[in-house]
Amino acid sequence: MIYRFPKPVLDVRDIDGRTLILSGGLYELKGNHLQTVLKLDPDKISGGWQLSEKPYGLKISNPDTLEVEGLVDSFGEVAELTEEHVKGIKSDCYSIFDEEEYKEILISNLSDKRVEIESPGSLDWFSDCILSRSDSYSNIQCFNFQLDLKWNLTLDDSNDASYFGPCEKVYEYKHMFIFYAGVINTSRRVIAIDKNSGGLLWEYKFEGILTSIHQFKELTCLAVSGKMRQLDSNSGCLVSEIDSGFEEALFQTFVRNENLLYFTSYISAQVTIFRSDNSEKLGVIDLPEPYSTNRLQLPICNGSGFYLPLCGKYPHQISTTYGLLSLKNDETLILNSSALAELESKPDSEVIIQRQGDKEEYMLSLQEVDFDVFERYFEIYVLELASNIASQTFPSDHVNPKFNGKIFIEIPNKYSEGEVRRKLEKSVARLNQQLEYFSAVSNDIEVSLLQSNA
Repeated sequence: MIYRFPKPVLDVRDIDGRTLILSGGLYELKGNHLQTVLKLDPDKISGGWQLSEKPYGLKISNPDTLEVEGLVDSFGEVAELTEEHVKGIKSDCYSIFDEEEYKEILISNLSDKRVEIESPGSLDWFSDCILSRSDSYSNIQCFNFQLDLKWNLTLDDSNDASYFGPCEKVYEYKHMFIFYAGVINTSRRVIAIDKNSGGLLWEYKFEGILTSIHQFKELTCLAVSGKMRQLDSNSGCLVSEIDSGFEEALFQTFVRNENLLYFTSYISAQVTIFRSDNSEKLGVIDLPEPYSTNRLQLPICNGSGFYLPLCGKYPHQISTTYGLLSLKNDETLILNSSALAELESKPDSEVIIQRQGDKEEYMLSLQEVDFDVFERYFEIYVLELASNIASQTFPSDHVNPKFNGKIFIEIPNKYSEGEVRRKLEKSVARLNQQLEYFSAVSNDIEVSLLQSNA
């Protein structure tokens, strides 16, 4: 099943037997039904998960400072926090990005120390240390949460675009960190270093194009030029190589669980599934229009299933069209169902063009459905409309030169007051923020609520 979202899907987690999806807030997948747990206010962003101790939940951060300002539990309720808890949800340390000076500032709640990182690249947070990788990831430093430097490591400089997206994650395995370390001459390399000293433990060199790296138990899984390679994480030795069947070698990912291997292709908009024991191909899933895989994101594969974040495949949908393919870890379903990539049913809608002089504005109305569905699709339909008719960085072929920038959403009378009205007003604020870089003729986009006359 494919579910639609107004924001990109960032993560899927199994928490206390519940499947929670992070996408501009929290959603819960109950069977085939998607339920909203929490929508973030327009002036807040997600600061990631707090999973080390209960209450489990989502950190809420200030988008300017990235500082954690609060915590909501997995049911969307504000957690009761003491000062000690607040420090805990910051992992005893937090970071601020100084845009003017272009540097990252780490601040410790334990020691009050501050560390400035002059060339910010990526911060990786683990249970007992913070890794800072900068200068095309060739300079690596490890700090504890008191911000004492444990060790630093300088690798041979390697400017490689593969560092982004599905290749950039550092994995923690036993006493080591495993990650992609770039290309030297014509050889790419994945390395393992000791967590306590930064010493090199093993190095795997190879030719070809690396498009993803994923860790499953004692196996390091690589997508290399259309092939699925599995390394023994203890030694770095190649265990197996499987041909995916895709001709192109770009924007592919490989993840796995106990029984199944999943290989995805952005260009082909497909997912191929293999058995893990004998590499038998079980099937190919074609993603429906207008979706393809998110080429900068690794799929999520956990105990409840395989989750593939999706985005619009056309340039004008780059910041408006998002979804999630959800597959259960059931080989029987994969073998017997041809409808695994069906789109969830959506409420009927109507778009009316209204003339204002020589300009045109749009009124959008949705059928009366469950408010949870109405609120989500309220945003999805507005974004879909704007991506087709408004000017932007990559405009569609259907831009309306007469569009005056105004989009009105007609809401049913039962949603016109009280808490549901306030939720819809926040939806409007989120939409206007998301469409900030869209325009119509010389006007900005403005989304407004309109009371139904019915």
